[in-house]
This record gives sequence, structure tokens and C-alpha cells, in this order.
Amino acid sequence: MRAGKRSLRPTNVATIDAASRRARRSRGDLYLILEALHASELPDPLCHELITIIADTYYDTSGSITRGLRTALLAANEMLFERNLRADVERRCLAGLNCAVIRQSDVYIAQLGPALVSIVSRGEIVRYPSDSVWMRTATPSPFDQNIEPPAGLRRDIEPDLFHTKLSSGDVLILSTTDLARIASEDELTNAVTDTIGGFVPGGIESLAKGRDVTALVIQWPAQARVSAGEGRSSAVQQSDVSPPVATGPPEYTSPAQPAVEAVQKGQEERMATLSAGEGPSVDQGHRRGERGDTDADKVRATGQRRQPPLTDLRRVRAGLERGARRVRRSTEEFLLRVLPDAPPERPPEPHRREKSISLSGRAFVVLVLLIPFIVLFLVIMARVQYERIQKQYLEESRAQALSEYQVATEQQNRAAQRQGLYRALAYAEEALAVDPNDETMQTLTRRINHKLDAVDVVDRLYHFWQLAVLDDKVGGPTDSAHIIVRGSDLFLLNRTSDRVFKFLLNDVGDALQSVDGDPVLMRKGQWRGGMEIGEIVDIAWLEAGGDRTLSTFVALERGGSLLAYDPQQGIDVLPVADSARWRKPQAIGGYYGNLYILDPLLSRILKHVPTDNAYTNPPSDYLSPQLEIDLTGAVDMAIDGNLYVLFADGRILKFFNGEPQPFTMEGLPTPMRSPTTVVVGGPQDPEAEGYVYVTDAGNERIVQFNKDGGFVRQLQAKPGEPQLRNLRGIYVDEERGRIFILSGKTLWLADIPPLGGA
Repeated sequence: MRAGKRSLRPTNVATIDAASRRARRSRGDLYLILEALHASELPDPLCHELITIIADTYYDTSGSITRGLRTALLAANEMLFERNLRADVERRCLAGLNCAVIRQSDVYIAQLGPALVSIVSRGEIVRYPSDSVWMRTATPSPFDQNIEPPAGLRRDIEPDLFHTKLSSGDVLILSTTDLARIASEDELTNAVTDTIGGFVPGGIESLAKGRDVTALVIQWPAQARVSAGEGRSSAVQQSDVSPPVATGPPEYTSPAQPAVEAVQKGQEERMATLSAGEGPSVDQGHRRGERGDTDADKVRATGQRRQPPLTDLRRVRAGLERGARRVRRSTEEFLLRVLPDAPPERPPEPHRREKSISLSGRAFVVLVLLIPFIVLFLVIMARVQYERIQKQYLEESRAQALSEYQVATEQQNRAAQRQGLYRALAYAEEALAVDPNDETMQTLTRRINHKLDAVDVVDRLYHFWQLAVLDDKVGGPTDSAHIIVRGSDLFLLNRTSDRVFKFLLNDVGDALQSVDGDPVLMRKGQWRGGMEIGEIVDIAWLEAGGDRTLSTFVALERGGSLLAYDPQQGIDVLPVADSARWRKPQAIGGYYGNLYILDPLLSRILKHVPTDNAYTNPPSDYLSPQLEIDLTGAVDMAIDGNLYVLFADGRILKFFNGEPQPFTMEGLPTPMRSPTTVVVGGPQDPEAEGYVYVTDAGNERIVQFNKDGGFVRQLQAKPGEPQLRNLRGIYVDEERGRIFILSGKTLWLADIPPLGGA
């Protein structure tokens, strides 16, 4: 169902008949559904490519069916992830992969991301998975998406695998998770049960009531057709059916068709019998009418007919009254002769012997009376036993937690110490699940977390000040933003909406001034300098240097223009040379008046030297082509004389004057997940003191390195606090010891803890 209409050939559904693949018939028939996220649609070419990859990988993989399904879904995820790395933010696609293989009566299920398989058997329903965040909401939070990731979000992902069997009369439904949110288990069971032998998708369509849902229904017959050693369904109904990949359209037979043909055949037989003379014809009726008219004429011709004599009703009435009087007198005389003159005395009642209850009956009564007490006793004993087991489990968990903590604190190896602390924390949390008020375990949990912070070099940000909440759109978990602060001016780029905001800080710098008017400085679609602003790539602050005499805030738009802002003159549009050669610029930076543009698809960093405060001369390559450095997957860069390039997989490359420099990242406790931006603090001097900061959105942390790549520490919010969720961008003011943070729509200000707890 799409927009209230049934689609009979959707591109996100496919069935692959194994019989069409020679030497692969033992692999069974493959059924799959692709589910798009957030009510969007997957492009048709992308659906076809995903279906082709899943089908080819599954049937070409040797080994078990489960191994083939897992390999197929991982291959599809890898393709979608690589596509998203190279795609614009608005063209990235995340999807749910839902596959089932039927071989004889065995069903093998593989799922990745939002997916749902329901099996209705003898009036009961079983769902795979039994519960999922995608079944509760179509737009889960980034935290929930990270726990149950869809395909295309990241590489380190594992599909869910299930196995079951089908019995005669079972109905298997592959669907999008919309079906779980539209109908409860009982409603779906009733819809399927009420339409068994009929059109099951019609029942699902009635449940949808015009809402979007995709479902593929398979009804398992009483006797499965066997071909080449494999059982296959002989009756398949679909509410959405698409052509299979590279195998030709599958053949389906409706289970209701034989009954319909029988009814039609019976109607034809009855029509044939009627036409053969079973009922009266028009001519016969007409002839009978003629004969009736002749008889009437005969009656009229005889003249008159004899009439019956009239009855004397008065005589009849008088006779009945006389008979009734005789019967009454006779009855009275008979009763006077038979009945006595006085009524007889009432005989004494015989002595009733009290019934005695047998011994077995008494035992039964006692047993009935004792049943409630027996039940109560059993309940009390079960409760006592449960509490005893819980107490024993609590004591064991407490002992294990204390023991693991003691062993971990004595470890000298940092990795072994970290693992031991995590084991101790797991036992402590199990004990708190039994007794949340256990002060010993609460204290131990705080100690373990504090020790883990020390082992992983975590400094907590305890104080946040909310500066603003953007009235704007927010993208996915990998979407980034950039913040620049110069004096009292704060510039912020929201890449999701292609808007640049300008705020004013107060004299202290810990709050925003109230300013009348729109804080949006520029946006996509505005007309400036006779041109329409396109997609805004990045923002930067260009310091004066070389032939550049002005220090200016600039924004680069994808059409090839540099938008320079001056508080007195407004926005000036400056062309950038050779912009037609760009493929997909990702980030910009400035140093000593020069403009640097990172284009990952070109694998180039373009260096523009200013001429009269403009960049009209062709650029040069910052990196020598002979180095053959692959910049694919780069997401951001930062410059202070050194140039730092951040990649989506967490790598950082460092260059000086176009030559690679070491950046070891040594000592980082855990790998980064979904890094978004890189910022370098301190003066704009490669030899000056300062640090490199990376926003690690997947781990909700800010990682701090020295300029040689050595891990320094990680900054995190207090456990359970939301300030670093959906982390998108930062600006670090090392001189004043403060950091500006954009997470989601909220702009925060926090103090940077001193290094070493000083």
C-alpha cells in the first residue's frame, strides 16, 4: 500500500525461484523486502542493485543456508555504506533488509535493520523479531539506531538470523515494520484467520486503512509440491509483488481459484438443465390459459348451478345450551355420591432419617476446604524459595563484583585492567537489578566508573550553559556543523538546512545577546550579488596575509563562489577560479591569506593564493600527485600551518608543506565511531602549543590529541546526561578555557577541565 493505493509491482519486493538457477536448487526459494527509513523511498536503481547483490551473493555462496544469507546481507550493507560515504547528505540512504528462504518446510530468516516476519499458525502468531525499536516507532533516536543499526549506517554490523518450520495451513508474512505499528498481533491473526482460503492480502489491506505498508504473503498448502528434492509453496498471495531478479517472473496460483471454477461450473449446469425444459415455457402457459377460458365458457353455458341449503344458526345454539346444562347436573350428582361429607384427618408425617455422610465424602469435603490453604502455603513457599534464590544470587553477584574489582585494580596492563573493571561493573549492575537500594553496590559502581575514567583518561564536563536552540532541521547521526568565534561574533553553519547563523556574545562571553531580527546570515536559495546561493559547503575565517589585506568570514557555495561577510558592507560575492573542475568539495580552510579546498572525490587539496583579496588565479595542488594519497572518505580538515585531514573511519592524516607527517593516535582506548569534525586549537602556527580535537559522535565524546597524534584524553558528559548526544560540531577556545558545542539543535557552552586535574 502506498498513499492509500495498492501497488502490484513495487521495486522493493522480490521473489527468486531456485528452480530457475541450475545447480542451486538445494538453496531453496528466496523472498525479500527492502524497507526505506523515515517514510522516504529507495530509488528504483538502488533497489534493483541491492536485490541483485543479495540474490547473487546468496546463491553463489557455498555452505549452509544461514551462511549464505549472512554473507548476502553483509555484502548489501557494504555496498550501501560505501555509497553513503561518497553521496551528498541528502542523498544518503539507510534501509532495512528482510529475507526469507523456504526449502521444503524449513524457513530461514535473515534481517538487518527494520524488518518483520510474521507466521500465523493455528490461530496463533509468532513474530521475528519478537520486539524491536523499529516496531514501536518509524523514527527512533540516534542512540536507538546505534543499538539496532539499519543497513548503510556503518560497517561493523551483524544481521539477525532465525530458523523455523511451516506446517499445513500456516501463513508466512514478510512485511515492513509499518505492519507492526498499524495492527496488533491479535488484529493481524484475526485478519489472516478470517480470510483463510480467501484473499489474505485483502485482510491486510483492510487493516492498513490507506496507510503505507508493504507485505509479501505465503500460504503453505496441505501438500507441498516437491521438485528436485525441495518443497515449495504452491499457493502464494501478495499484496505487493515485484518481478524477481534475473530469473523471470515467478508463477503464482490462487488457492481460491478451484472453488470459483466449481461454482461457475455448477451455475452452467443448472442453466443448461433449465434451458432443457425443467421449468415451464411461455407457450405452455399460454395454452393453459386458453383451456381455462374454455371451461368458464362451459359453466356459463349451462345456465345455473345448484346452491347448498342455508343453516338455521338459532337451532344450533339452543341445542348446545341444553347439552351443557345436562353435563353440569350429571357431574354435580356424581361428585356428591362419591365424595365424603367431611375431609379426612391429615396422617402423621413419618420420621425422616437423617442422611449420614460417608467417610470418603467427609474426606472430600475436608480436602475442598483445605485447597485454599494448600494453595496459600504453596505460594508462600514459592515466594520464600524465590527470595532465598534471589538473596543467594545477590550475594554471589556482590562477591563476584568485589573480587573482579580487586583483581582489576591490581593489574598493571591497562587493557587487562579495563576488561576486569567492565566485568566488575557487569556483576555490580546485576546485583543492583536485584536490590536497587544496595548501598555497597552503589558505592562500588561509582568507584568502578571513576576508575574506568582514570584508565581511559576521561575528563567529565560537569557544567553546561545553554546558549540557543536552533529553529532548524537536524540531519542524521553523521551530519556535521561548523562553529567559528571571532571576538563577540559567533558564526554557525548547519549543513542539513544550508543555513549560516550569526549570533552576538555578551561582554563576558557566556551568553548570547538579544538581537531583533532573523539570526540567519545567509541561506541556500537567497540572491546575493546577482546570483542564487547554492548548497553551502563550509565556512572559515581567512586571516590577512600575503596579498590579502583583509581578515574576513567566508562561506563557500557549491556553485563556485566565495561569500565574504563584512559587518559594514554586508555580503560580497567573490568568484573562485577553476570551480568547474570540482567534483564534491567537502571542507575549506585558510592560512596566511591562502584558501584551501578539500575535494575527496578528486583526491586533491586545492591551494588558492590571493590576488587583490580575491582568488581568481588557477589553484595549485597542495599535495604532490606523485604521493598518490587517496582522500576518499575524508569528512573534514583543519589548518594551523600543519594540515589535518579527518576520515570517516577515524583516521587522521597530517601534512606540512604538502609532505606527510606522523600522526600516531597512540594510546586511544577505543576506536572512533562516526567522527564528524576536526578542530585545531591555539595560535595559527605549526610550532605553537595547541591540541587537535575530534568530535566522535558515535561514542558521544570529544577526543583530544597533541599535534604529533598522541592521545591526551577524552571529554564526556556525566553518565546519562544528553549534552553530547548527536554531537555535530565544536569550537575550542584554549586561551579562555572554554568550548562551544552543537549537539542536535542545541548550542552549549562548557568549561574545559584543566589537564592532569590541576
